[in-house]
Amino acid sequence: MNKHIEPLDERGIRAAAGEHCPAEIIILDETGSVMDDAAELAARGRSHGTVIVAEEQKAGRGRHGRTWESTRSLGLYIAVILDENISGDPSSLMSLICGLAVCETVRGASVPEAGVKWPNDVLAGERKIAGILVSKKPADGVYIVGVGINVHHRKDDFTPELQGKATSIYLETGSDVSRNEVAGSLVRNLFEKNSAFINEGPLPVIEEYRGLCSILGEQIEITEADGVFKGIAEDIAADGALLVRIGSEIKAFYSGDVSIKR
Repeated sequence: MNKHIEPLDERGIRAAAGEHCPAEIIILDETGSVMDDAAELAARGRSHGTVIVAEEQKAGRGRHGRTWESTRSLGLYIAVILDENISGDPSSLMSLICGLAVCETVRGASVPEAGVKWPNDVLAGERKIAGILVSKKPADGVYIVGVGINVHHRKDDFTPELQGKATSIYLETGSDVSRNEVAGSLVRNLFEKNSAFINEGPLPVIEEYRGLCSILGEQIEITEADGVFKGIAEDIAADGALLVRIGSEIKAFYSGDVSIKR
């Protein structure tokens, strides 16, 4: 089946974002990394709400320096600058806020089973459909939020290594949705979640996140700097930590790679 792909368009993104229209939208045909572009713009004084989106990334990356496959026009590759003062001080919560916003965006694209694997991978079933990278730039007073969402990918568009691990909105729905609508929806959800955090504090955001977190109650393995730990994912703390029951004790994790062990 042919892919029905429309090019990225500022007016389309603004229309989908609605009242949460970003201050500036920069559309690039090709770049190394939208995260790097956003960081450079922040260093030059670009402010809260600036959005950078690209048709293709040559050096897209995810957490822990992993490569993010960024094939031309198939996915949404986007970065948003958020002022850390406007964002309050959610250093340990920003990843969860962003994960929640991306998950709701994917669910809004007719993938209702999408969930968040702590801290911010978005899965459909057991396959990854979106990834998020959050970087704080204290010298510039901002957070850079980078998001990659698999939109138009067919199975053969993924490398053999990823075919059993990744999915896309198309593979989940059988339809090619507008990347402009997905981008605008993401910006709207991100700004709304950030605003809710500022106005209401972390608890409502955490409660909403718990409802979409796909690992709670599951036997998991978590790898972090101190080693590999196995236990039951019990809860999300008010500061964003993952609480894991290991034997008779509860241990709080603030970072790490999680896998479900069934």
